[in-house]
Amino acid sequence: MTFIEELRSNRQKLLDALDANRGAINLDIFEDFYPDKAHFVFELLQNAEDAGATRCSFLLSEEELQFRHNGSRRFSENDIDSITGIHNSTKTKSSDTIGKFGVGFKSVFIYSLAPQIHSGEHSFAITRLVMPEPIDRITDLGDDTVFILPFNNPQKKSAAEAYSEIRVGLEKLSQLTLLFLRGIESLDWEIRGVGQSRLYRVSHSENHVEVVKDAYGTLVMSGHFLRFSEPAAGHETQHVSIAFPLERISDESLIEVQSPLHKVFRIKPAQPGQVSVFFPAEKESSGLRFHIHGPFIPTLDRSSVKDADANDPLFEQLADFAARILREIKDLGFLTADFLGVLPNPSDNLSQRYEPIRKAIVTEMNENDFTPRYSGGYAPAKSLLQAKAAMKDLLDVEDLKRILPVTVGLPCDWAVAANQRNNNVDRFLNSLAIREWGAEQLLEWLKLHFTADAYGSAIGRAGIHDGWLKGKSLDWFQKFYAFIYREFHSRLTLLSMRKLRLVRLTDGSLSVGEGCMFIDESNSGDNLAKWVPREMYSSGEGTNEQKDAFLFLEQMGVKRVGDRERVELLLKGRYQEKYFEPLIEDIKVFISHVESHPADLAMFRDQRIFKREDGKWSAGENVFIDEPFTDTGLGRIYEKQLRPNRFLLSKEYLEIGLAKRDILKFAESLGAISHLQIVGVSCHKNPEWEFLSNAPGKNVTNLLDQDFCIPGFEQDFGGCCPQLSQLVWDTLTETDEMGDFLVATYRKNLKGGSRTAASQLVYQLRNTAWVPQKDSASVTPPCADLNLLPDGFAYDSRDRKWIEALRFGSDLESRKEAKVQEDEILRKTLGISDS
Repeated sequence: MTFIEELRSNRQKLLDALDANRGAINLDIFEDFYPDKAHFVFELLQNAEDAGATRCSFLLSEEELQFRHNGSRRFSENDIDSITGIHNSTKTKSSDTIGKFGVGFKSVFIYSLAPQIHSGEHSFAITRLVMPEPIDRITDLGDDTVFILPFNNPQKKSAAEAYSEIRVGLEKLSQLTLLFLRGIESLDWEIRGVGQSRLYRVSHSENHVEVVKDAYGTLVMSGHFLRFSEPAAGHETQHVSIAFPLERISDESLIEVQSPLHKVFRIKPAQPGQVSVFFPAEKESSGLRFHIHGPFIPTLDRSSVKDADANDPLFEQLADFAARILREIKDLGFLTADFLGVLPNPSDNLSQRYEPIRKAIVTEMNENDFTPRYSGGYAPAKSLLQAKAAMKDLLDVEDLKRILPVTVGLPCDWAVAANQRNNNVDRFLNSLAIREWGAEQLLEWLKLHFTADAYGSAIGRAGIHDGWLKGKSLDWFQKFYAFIYREFHSRLTLLSMRKLRLVRLTDGSLSVGEGCMFIDESNSGDNLAKWVPREMYSSGEGTNEQKDAFLFLEQMGVKRVGDRERVELLLKGRYQEKYFEPLIEDIKVFISHVESHPADLAMFRDQRIFKREDGKWSAGENVFIDEPFTDTGLGRIYEKQLRPNRFLLSKEYLEIGLAKRDILKFAESLGAISHLQIVGVSCHKNPEWEFLSNAPGKNVTNLLDQDFCIPGFEQDFGGCCPQLSQLVWDTLTETDEMGDFLVATYRKNLKGGSRTAASQLVYQLRNTAWVPQKDSASVTPPCADLNLLPDGFAYDSRDRKWIEALRFGSDLESRKEAKVQEDEILRKTLGISDS
């Protein structure tokens, strides 16, 4: 008796028993194992993979389905026993094959009452699920194995339904069908009367796999994957695998054939990540964004992974494997910031069995050099810091080493950041042990090390980092200032930063902003102020950055240099007692400023801005004007004084290109004189003091003590010369409101009233021989004849008050009257009649 005959005999006993117990045992239960239509296609592919096939093909007609593969392992007697049995598979847990159950093949009976198998020396059909029937060998079998499924079960599926469902099933075959198989490389199917299609896998390298689908002569898809595999623990030749979908970086035509893989492709998220038990487990959801495979024990319908203890070691291995392949991904150049978005993060809500994969990856990234750095390369996440890109551009690794050796205690660098908030890259980075160190922390560090005292100097050891900051380039400072301004300009924080020595000056030193000036062309070479280099707010081409840097410096107290500020700088920088280094050319700036801003004349009062002929410098009130500017005669007066209070203006002003009228006008506006100086004095030396001092009233409650004189007049005009006479005359005729200087007033209180008398000026002028006469020496005003004044001594009605006050010609009238009286007496004595 042959093997099949013996097996038939045994199976007949089974069927007889089943027939005797019909109703108690229902063989139709196998319909429920695979609720998805045509799922048995994967059972056939499984058999081919187990048999070591490299290529498979389906031929679908309206009458039947043929499946052929080139597996080197032919059907054995044990295989025939297994495929016709129930729960008696030769594919045990410890075997090197995919299957776990003998019932898998039974789903074909929904479509076919007598599926045929031709393999090696065996050709048989299976009837009633378990009965092998010998049949004739097909002629074109060769070394292949062939399954033939006639559509002859109309009670379950009509031939049309079988054809339609299987066609749909074949056309839906995806790239994942071949992705994790190690044997089958190509799968063809032909729909008779429609066309041929093909699904095939190309292994470009150990890890680079391509799966191509060609449907009826048209390329439907070409999927590239980065696949990693290792032997599954306890499963002999079976493997666990992880695969990442790849996408081209640019147009295929631009790709160099010899380019490194990471220059051509990048890893993209799988949407969704599939779990495969060699073939996709359609109902198993991992929540991952990459595909995984393991020889898991599946549920009976193979649509998901069974919740069984036997699967736990495989999940543990996959978690460890997912962490370990980071090294290979890095070496291949795919460990980029974008790749981090493929890795699982806490927001993915992974089920309990997949959560260890996430945790293992996070641990690996934290502890080893797999987290991308902002500057390039990799480092353990626990040694990295996170901040805005602008701050990372500002502070490099060396800067961080200086700033954070104590705070962090580890070698540190910036971590790469996501290109937008709350995407998967950002969520994954947030799950790592990366510490935030941003603008707020930088500000606290700056306050600790750059706060100035009341004099603008470093406090204690705060200056130890000055050298670091001074060593930065000017364009770096611009970035620094712009960054701080953007971070804090909307808050009051910038006001508190005015105490920080963060303003870098042209001389390289650091300063608080107060007292600093923005440099311009007119002052780029002087040392009048603490100048802020233009490059710190005008570098590069980023106008927004330039603007923000300038606004920051303004907030810090740095001022723009306008006309007034420039003058103030000159006065403070060159004309203060401590730093007195005047330049005669500065007068041009002063004159020009007052011409444009007359109200600012007061800025120059009491300032020693005028050079004297003796080489020294004085304020305007200590200067007089004489030749070569104009012949005033004042020089003759002041040269007689042992301790003069005025000095001749230097003639050097005419040597620097100034017009006489400009320097004279400016000097006189600030108190320089070209005439005699009439000053206010007390009444105590007035010749009529006795009268004045007896003003009514006992108590002095509202004193008025006002008199006028020309200081040193008597000694200065002894032996007066014509030039001095002219000086006095011009002073009297050209002084506005001269009448006010002719009266002395003294008052004790308002109730008693005032007493007035001729001023000391009147007595000085009245009693001194300063008035020239034609063809005679100078005389006192009372002895002067106004008709005998020489040329240049003109007067008009406006001068009548002082002429009368000085009693011009009064002595002449007295002498004339006396002469008349003498003549009258003489005539009477001589008896001469008036007639």
